[in-house]
Amino acid sequence: HFFDHSHFLLFSVPPPSLRIPKPYPEETPRTPKSRAMYGSTEGGADPARSESGGSLHPAHERWWTVPMATTAGVVLVVLVGILSLMIVASTTADVEQSGGTPMPDPDAADDYTKDYNPSADEGEEPLRPTPVAPGAPETRRTMTHDDFTGNQVDSRRSFGYGYYVFEALPNYRREAVVTGFFTFSPRPPPNEWPKLTYIWRWSEIDWEFVPFTTSPQREHVRCRGPFPKAKCETYRTDGENGNWTKRPLEIKGHYTNQVVVNSMRQNLYAAKYWGYFSQITPEQIESLTSWDALIKATDENGGPGVMFHYGEEWPLPGALCYKKGNKDWICLQMLPAGQSMINSVAINVFRMPYGRRTVEGRGVKAPFIPHKKGDGFDVSGFAMTNEQFVYNPWYNPYTAYHTYTIRMAKSGISFYIDAPGGGFDVDAVTPVQHFPASDYPGMQSIGPQMPGGEIEWFPRYGSYIGQNWSLGCSQFMMNMWVDKGWGGVPRDFHSTSSFVRRVAFRPINPTTTKKYEQPFEMDFSKLDPNRWWPTFRKSWVLEQDDAGSKSVLNVFMTKKSPDGKPALELRLCRRKMHLVGRAFYQLIPAGYAQVFEMGTGDLWAEANVPNYEYFPLPKGVTLKVWVVVRGRRCGYTLRNTGFEVINGTGDNPGGATCSFMSTKSDGAYVFKMASGASKILLPPGLPPPSWPPQNFHGF
Repeated sequence: HFFDHSHFLLFSVPPPSLRIPKPYPEETPRTPKSRAMYGSTEGGADPARSESGGSLHPAHERWWTVPMATTAGVVLVVLVGILSLMIVASTTADVEQSGGTPMPDPDAADDYTKDYNPSADEGEEPLRPTPVAPGAPETRRTMTHDDFTGNQVDSRRSFGYGYYVFEALPNYRREAVVTGFFTFSPRPPPNEWPKLTYIWRWSEIDWEFVPFTTSPQREHVRCRGPFPKAKCETYRTDGENGNWTKRPLEIKGHYTNQVVVNSMRQNLYAAKYWGYFSQITPEQIESLTSWDALIKATDENGGPGVMFHYGEEWPLPGALCYKKGNKDWICLQMLPAGQSMINSVAINVFRMPYGRRTVEGRGVKAPFIPHKKGDGFDVSGFAMTNEQFVYNPWYNPYTAYHTYTIRMAKSGISFYIDAPGGGFDVDAVTPVQHFPASDYPGMQSIGPQMPGGEIEWFPRYGSYIGQNWSLGCSQFMMNMWVDKGWGGVPRDFHSTSSFVRRVAFRPINPTTTKKYEQPFEMDFSKLDPNRWWPTFRKSWVLEQDDAGSKSVLNVFMTKKSPDGKPALELRLCRRKMHLVGRAFYQLIPAGYAQVFEMGTGDLWAEANVPNYEYFPLPKGVTLKVWVVVRGRRCGYTLRNTGFEVINGTGDNPGGATCSFMSTKSDGAYVFKMASGASKILLPPGLPPPSWPPQNFHGF
């Protein structure tokens, strides 16, 4: 997005009489986060997948993209690019130093991280970050996403309207990473479900923890008092103000769709003054008075009254500008002075509002706003967001568990922190933020009410065997990843972890009979850390990226999380360190196959061609299993170096060999991952037609 052949990115400030920051979040387009992390896309490459393997928050542009005008503009870009690098370094250090408003922090006494060693359960040496004194320069070298391996966990089920609850402690070492707890409606892969791909709508609702972000937002929620009864107010840029010097400054209020349109109208006046949008007449700008008018004025085919070809051309309002000291010519902080990102969480709603164009699939017509297509099947429309920071000096998400609730309903989306009743009793408390569907028409494309929202489909690849989803329903998802544009520039560190105690869902309508709105709850603190996988896999799938962005092995049960109780641990670590010598298996059968643990009978994996399933091999464990095909079985020992038939348990006479799988693995079955771990294929085939062999007397 930064450069093409005819545009340049304007980082700097226009002349003193006019400052026009580039549109950003609230209603900013983003590439869908389908990232092959969402649903199973390995049957065909997902064109929306990010290079980092993380959420495709693109390289967060901060200023308008305008046509190349003068050579001086190029010089300006170079000079301000250097300044931008200085700003990133300054912000990264300043965020850590900011102590916030001097108010009581109830979590301060519960800093579990002081004596906690997340690696103790795995027999690793304690890894402590190098302390940096307040005000001291950061001496650790900078890193990129290629230096780290993260994780992603997806629920097998998808859900409709209801309460989505996460009880968690993110990023306990507070490094420059992104931690997300969110809902997402998986996109049917275009090569498998082309008709459904046409009408799919990006529907995602996020809690994201980014203590070192350098990405400003146009809205900001400020709360006072402990959650869940904190008093919260929303502030935004003064986008409707004709006084351009005041527009980046904050005022109370929300960026509803109507306010967005009003701000765009002011931006158009300013842009025309400086020679842009020459094709748009003053009369057309005057006619831009409502959301419906904006939709009618956007059509890729042009025509009478059309002002924009794509949603990407909309001059959306800019980000809040918090200045530092007397340097009033550029924005240096994500929050006002005295407020720290450490006391903040980011919330977001991704959606694709209806437009004047329509596309049809499976007998359903779906309206969309024209956009610049990313691939031949990406016709779902222009994506918009409501990203903003929630700040509260009484709140620190990195020192104790908190409960995070998303209420998804036809009437709108609400966010709650530490609601009573395990996150479900929200009637007596005020939401941290609420987006009513009446003020944000795009909300109508979220959930089962989206066009074709109740149409069922199932993934033909990946670990979701026998799993049916509805197009408009959402999975629970949890992940950690590195993205310098959104999470900040990471420094050299070994690892950091997030801990999840509980995930639960309850429907809006408690008497519903719809299968996608049935209650669900998993309390990870009640799982046996030594035997967690067979229970865990019934409800969850671990994502794997062989290129290194996420690993199956970075999700496991820890016996002692920071509060002393078991929890699900999500780790992000340096590549080729923690995972060296570790292995995971991929069951990829030629037909239907299962893997059972000997002795217990626990199911470790199940797949039916073309589906597959990953499963981790516990560290330092030799696992003995039955591999079962068509009711026949062979016994195998699974090690971190490969597999081998257990003598006497094969299904051929004498039991030394197996009729449907190799006796032992060789180099063709073992692959080294970029993370440092090994992936070992477990490829049972079909027994021969004459099966069982003559003179075979069973097991």
